[in-house]
Amino acid sequence: KPIKPNTHVKHPYSYLIQSIMMGLVLFCCSVLSMFTVSLFQPRVDSTAYTGSGTFASPYVVSSVSDWNSIIRGKASAGTPSSPVYVKLNADINLTSYYSNTSYMGTHLIGAMYIMGNNKTITVRTYSYPLFSEISANCTLQNVKFAHSNSSTGNPIISTNNGELEYCSVTTGGYTFNQSPFVGTNNGTIRGCLVNGNVTFSNSAKNRGAIAGDNSGKIYSSSYSGTMTLGGPGGSCVGGIAGTNSGTIDSCTVDGTFSTSSTSYITNNTAV
Repeated sequence: KPIKPNTHVKHPYSYLIQSIMMGLVLFCCSVLSMFTVSLFQPRVDSTAYTGSGTFASPYVVSSVSDWNSIIRGKASAGTPSSPVYVKLNADINLTSYYSNTSYMGTHLIGAMYIMGNNKTITVRTYSYPLFSEISANCTLQNVKFAHSNSSTGNPIISTNNGELEYCSVTTGGYTFNQSPFVGTNNGTIRGCLVNGNVTFSNSAKNRGAIAGDNSGKIYSSSYSGTMTLGGPGGSCVGGIAGTNSGTIDSCTVDGTFSTSSTSYITNNTAV
């Protein structure tokens, strides 16, 4: 009677082979899972600040370090259809960084929407303005600024091409080259307030409380305080703008103008 082969006898290396195959399957699944997570989940920023830069979850600025990392670090980020949203969550004092270009003289060249949340940024601007330029795709809203200078100061914003809405500036009674708020306005300023005494330096030209020179639009903004012309050498001075080739509408000035000689004002086109 022929002997049938025993089909139940396992290969001596069958358990080793099964273990290796199972390990390969688990390894491939793990790699695939990691790839899927990295591909389809949003990227998480490794920095310490909070928020993701969207309207629903703006980047939160609560410290000087946050200002440097977010405002300065993301100055070129964003697009007109997808701006970087930032929210101030605390008062920020930048007076110790007046000569540090990591904090001062920022050029916002991208698209950023800064929600001030009525928080105050305190600066010394006698070395640099806080912003050298703001692009046409940037908006600052409800931001309070305060000057704390020990010598002649620059504007908060040297050149504005964007939108400034419902911001305020406290001058501190200091001397300025051109304006305590905006040097040259090519954009839109709406509902903004400059409060406090202002003295303009001898050599300053195109001097105004809201903007030194306006070729853009200024709406519903006001200046309150005493404006003093320090001496000769300037040309145009005004409560709202020193010179205007744009639009100024529904603006008010509540204060006085003081100068020791009207000859200090030449070619005046004050507004």
